[in-house]
Amino acid sequence: MRARPTGKVSAQFERLVARLELLPIRFHDLRHLAATLMLGGGADMKVVQALLGHSSLLVTGDIYTSVLPDVETAAAEAAATLVPRAPRDTAVHTSCTPTG
Repeated sequence: MRARPTGKVSAQFERLVARLELLPIRFHDLRHLAATLMLGGGADMKVVQALLGHSSLLVTGDIYTSVLPDVETAAAEAAATLVPRAPRDTAVHTSCTPTG
């Protein structure tokens, strides 16, 4: 399990943000941003779970799939590309009216 930043680290970070006149952001927000960017960039959920030190994949999934619904869509589309498809009929139909 990874260690959390101590109050001292968070306090140093807050001073740095203030000194650089950055928009207010918590140290924890950077962790969340990094995970979101990793997943958005295609990182495996299990890898992100390990990096964050979450106790289970369910914890990571519960937090980040709601943040990135496109990740689920991209995963489904990637899986769909693996399914073989029959070639489409390339004949052009000039009429939609039944004959005979």
